[in-house]
Amino acid sequence: MIVVTGAWSFILLGRDTTWLPWLRWLVLIGSVAGAVLLAISTQKLRRLAVVGLLVGSLTALSGTTAYTLATAATPHSGSIPTSGPTGSAMGGPGGAAAGGFTRNGRTDGTASGSTGTATAPDGTAGQAPGATGGTAPGMTGGTAPGTAGGTGGGPGGGSATTNSELVALLEATTTRWAAATTGAQSAAGYILGTDKAIMGIGGFTGSDPAPTVSQLAALVAEGKLHYVLLAGSAAGGPGGGGSSEAISTWVKAHGAVVTAVTVSGGTLYRVG
Repeated sequence: MIVVTGAWSFILLGRDTTWLPWLRWLVLIGSVAGAVLLAISTQKLRRLAVVGLLVGSLTALSGTTAYTLATAATPHSGSIPTSGPTGSAMGGPGGAAAGGFTRNGRTDGTASGSTGTATAPDGTAGQAPGATGGTAPGMTGGTAPGTAGGTGGGPGGGSATTNSELVALLEATTTRWAAATTGAQSAAGYILGTDKAIMGIGGFTGSDPAPTVSQLAALVAEGKLHYVLLAGSAAGGPGGGGSSEAISTWVKAHGAVVTAVTVSGGTLYRVG
């Protein structure tokens, strides 16, 4: 087991030859040496077995330990941070980091990420689905939680900071859901910005059939939801279509635009 663990760590560490290149050889040599000491130990040489077990185990697991420490020590941003020393992160559609906010940084801060472009299979460039200007609805800049210049952004990439008027409005709500908006990534930013329950219509990408129009209408009728924030497009989120588009149509037919709050890239409706 020690040899197999050490050999596999040696292979994985070899995929990045620029980061601690000596570590993979230490892992391999130490695990083999420990296994050999265990193999040659006898009843009279129990101490040799203990030494072999310690040396083999510690060195075989040192690769995993090093990756863990490197991951913890590297600043990460985005919805899918990766492990290892690089600290790279994958965002939502369009390549941006998912909506990040600080409680005290709602109206300033610069967000980083791509501009929401993607390359088609034929090699041509174009916008990723749902990336209309790379700005999530109601967001105009952003910071990551607990930082003062971190990255943020909703589906499609770009910036992410909640509008102060919108924050104040949502924080004053007492309903089960302060508001609903398309996609869990967009909703996450408002959750962090207001500390309120925000419904992500359509799930992670905004394309899942949850909730349905009837379910949303029932929540409105029961007084559990009063506000719905729609993006500038009819569908509202990456991919569009399905339940999100149907809900968007229902909201526009049954709701009233809240003119007192200006939302960048979207429109706030009062539905209940």
